[in-house]
Amino acid sequence: MKIAILKKDIPGIFALIGFVIFFFLSLYLVKSYSSEIQEFITQYGGRGMIVYIFLVILSVVVAPVSTIPLLPVAATAWGPFWAGVLSIFAWFIGSLVAFFVGRHVGRPILHIFTDMARFESVVRRISSTHLFWSIVFLRMVLPVDVLSYAIGTMTKIPFKVYAVASFIGIIPMAFLLSYAVVFPIWLVAIAIFIVYILIHIIGINMKKYEKTN
Repeated sequence: MKIAILKKDIPGIFALIGFVIFFFLSLYLVKSYSSEIQEFITQYGGRGMIVYIFLVILSVVVAPVSTIPLLPVAATAWGPFWAGVLSIFAWFIGSLVAFFVGRHVGRPILHIFTDMARFESVVRRISSTHLFWSIVFLRMVLPVDVLSYAIGTMTKIPFKVYAVASFIGIIPMAFLLSYAVVFPIWLVAIAIFIVYILIHIIGINMKKYEKTN
């Protein structure tokens, strides 16, 4: 049983490792060239913010490439707080669009572009007993596009529940990743690891509670 669970989680583990390496490489480069990056982006003023928001929304709805490594760039250009606010807004709008596409377009179209088994695996992690908080915690650890399309396509979860839970779940990681520019890289790595472990433990306990009730 434990071996089966381990094998099932291997793709997710490799995806997490890939994200961590990619993000911290971006963070290192941003820290090394912070003044040059800030000078380049700030010359575009508000247009730079609009472009950033557009790219993040596009990455959630269409593009298969994550824009999370751009967060340190945004934090360097506009400060961690505004980078977090812009990211929350963009991820939230992107998650709503992806949800509506999944809910109203559904399997006939989406199965052409993605593996529906991946969506089914995500949906199985949602606790029916703790529906709202399941979405909140999953939103913290799963890519915005995957969870949004999975819930929109594979469930009948009400839009209001999904929207509020998604908004709450997006906030912590947006600010944590935005403020990564301010703190030492090793401290950020420890913080992300602790958050991931805590959320994983909470998820396991939710499932255990659901099975015993």
